[in-house]
Amino acid sequence: MAGCSGEGDSPLQDPAAAAPETAAAASPITPEYLAGEWCYLRYEAGGEVSLENITYVFAADGTLKYQNNSSTEVDKPGTFEVKDGILKIKPALAMFDFLPVTVDKDAMILEAMGAQSFWKRGACGSDTTEQ
Repeated sequence: MAGCSGEGDSPLQDPAAAAPETAAAASPITPEYLAGEWCYLRYEAGGEVSLENITYVFAADGTLKYQNNSSTEVDKPGTFEVKDGILKIKPALAMFDFLPVTVDKDAMILEAMGAQSFWKRGACGSDTTEQ
């Protein structure tokens, strides 16, 4: 069926190959969007779920504070950066390059290394353990 694309001799593009560039260009994650408290609810990978319930407090200037675990104070300092649609959180999650999967006003799902992490706007509390 050569020549059926209607584009002459142009090679067909693989839509999957263009997806990361498209996601980066349209990324709704900005420092202003992230500013405030977020609860890192859980991550899912390979059919396994790990409840995290860790509160992060992002500031629009790229700094943050976070908990070591769900029972400690939100007092650990860190930084974050959004570049080319990728979110980096240091030092707590420095090994991950987070790409947005879904983002709305009060929730986001991010993907890194084949796992999805689920976040909800606001501090973690007893109402987040079953999310």
